[in-house]
Amino acid sequence: MGTVTALERGSPDDVEDAIKAKAVAAKADYYVIILVDETIVTGQWYSQAILYRK
Repeated sequence: MGTVTALERGSPDDVEDAIKAKAVAAKADYYVIILVDETIVTGQWYSQAILYRK
């Protein structure tokens, strides 16, 4: 279905919540987070996910 990315300040949980919100907004049936990494800026997290539909 597609991919989404998120960039959030805080913790890895915060960026995962942002991915979940984007998946819900896109009406994806499920998603797989393929990357969660702290950027060079301390406390800033980047994440990528693949969205799927059944």
